[in-house]
Amino acid sequence: MGSDFQYAQARKNYQNLDLLIDAVGQFLRDGTLNASDFFGDRFDSVRIFYSTPERYTSCKHADLMNSKQRPNTVKRDTSGYEVEESDAKFNPQNWAVKTGDFFPYADCDHCYWTGYFSSRQSLKRLERVGSSFLHAATQIDSMMKLYFSWYKNEPIPRVKERVKIKSTLGKPTRVPSWNSSPFYSLEDAMGVAQHHDAVAGTAKQHVAYDYAKLISSGISDANAFVTANLRRILLSASVSGGALDDLSYCPLLNETVCEVSKQAFENDDNEAIYVFVYNALAHMRSEAISLPVYEDVT
Repeated sequence: MGSDFQYAQARKNYQNLDLLIDAVGQFLRDGTLNASDFFGDRFDSVRIFYSTPERYTSCKHADLMNSKQRPNTVKRDTSGYEVEESDAKFNPQNWAVKTGDFFPYADCDHCYWTGYFSSRQSLKRLERVGSSFLHAATQIDSMMKLYFSWYKNEPIPRVKERVKIKSTLGKPTRVPSWNSSPFYSLEDAMGVAQHHDAVAGTAKQHVAYDYAKLISSGISDANAFVTANLRRILLSASVSGGALDDLSYCPLLNETVCEVSKQAFENDDNEAIYVFVYNALAHMRSEAISLPVYEDVT
């Protein structure tokens, strides 16, 4: 069902999968198919369904627990010698174990998949920037809630959220929607970017452009929320006398473009520039910060 660069029409594909699941189930029930013909004595019956990684792991754990309750048995072979017979149906010792190198992957002799380690470096870098920004943004959001509820003893400022109305005992209740988080668009973009043809850089060009567009748009949305919070918590007029009310984020430093420093150097009054640096790690670090400086070279 589908393949790389070919999977489309999700509704039709799932409808076909539903038909296939129903047909196999019916064949197993009426005896047309016998599970032991395909799986030996490991399974007496088979049930096909849409699963999840969590359920798969739970089933593997159940196999392990069952194997501990079913010790190896001893029987005699045709020549009379005693032999140990492990219960292959439950014993995880019979599972295949791979050893040796896992990378680079190869699907045939001298067919190594190594190009994606370095392909589309810009997209790989943007994915890392987006992940770091999301990590820092969620921390700042937590600090904002702590600041207003503890230090200021004020209610947490409400964020304009998408809400849905639920009826509870006849009374309407406002419940945050599943996409109400101010970081939703960035979280969604970063999740999609983990696809093996996304951050790997192996998607078609127009798809790679779309991945970059989604991440950039998500960073922009999250930045608006984070900047507003930082301005309110740390750089408000009551703290800085209004000097830093125009706090903004420079997303194009890789292009040596920053409107804040550009406007400051274009003015004739030697306007000062304040740089806010946030360390999202749990330990101290020393970094070199780059900021474009503009001057008239004519």
